[in-house]
Amino acid sequence: LYHYDQPAEVRASALRALGTLQVDDLEDLIIMSFQSEDAAVRQAAITACRDTKPQSIVSNVLAYKLPSLSQAEQSTALAVLGELRDTTVAPLVAELLANKEIAESVKLEGVKVLNTIGGADASDRLLGMLAEMDEALQDSARAALASMPGDGVDASLLAATAQGDITVRSEAITALG
Repeated sequence: LYHYDQPAEVRASALRALGTLQVDDLEDLIIMSFQSEDAAVRQAAITACRDTKPQSIVSNVLAYKLPSLSQAEQSTALAVLGELRDTTVAPLVAELLANKEIAESVKLEGVKVLNTIGGADASDRLLGMLAEMDEALQDSARAALASMPGDGVDASLLAATAQGDITVRSEAITALG
């Protein structure tokens, strides 16, 4: 990985191998590789996140990097984040949904990730953003809210029915069924 004179594919393979070996400094290597100018190395770093411990700092760093990644890298990163089910990334994934420069297909994947990781934070953020979304994204967000797993989701939606904007209250009632 540190031999920058080697082709990107070789360095990417080295990172993948280190991930499967569960080396001690894997998280540091992944974070360093997010900064690579080589797409193959960045892609390997994204997929190597699957080999990290649950609730690792790496998932938050990956979520933070989402806006700066290419569309293909964003798709892969969102898939990995969904697999990791780290609820602490919900705010960063929600920020991606609000970013006007992000492709609609990536935003749809982001909604699916919020649905997969679940939790009250994810439901609150999705509910709060619903009115500002395009119609296709709204439909996906409504479906996600209606089936979202996690602690506090129903309580959060129930609380939203009693306060705030009428549109948010209506959407919360709809999500509760």
